[in-house]
Amino acid sequence: MSAVPAGLATDQQPPMTVPLRYFLAGFAFLLAGGAVGLAHVLGAAPGFARSRTSTCCSRAGSVSPSWAR
Repeated sequence: MSAVPAGLATDQQPPMTVPLRYFLAGFAFLLAGGAVGLAHVLGAAPGFARSRTSTCCSRAGSVSPSWAR
């Protein structure tokens, strides 16, 4: 028994490229996430990016960030 059936046409394959709009959308999300992460490290993150981690992950009397423990 052969691994590839005899009647199978292999001259056409599925497309192996990612459409440009999907690549650009993913790259934009990557850059936005990096910018929010950098703003959080610098202490300038707006909205939920800063308020959620400062209230749920901090210990009483501790001033160091949660990743430094």
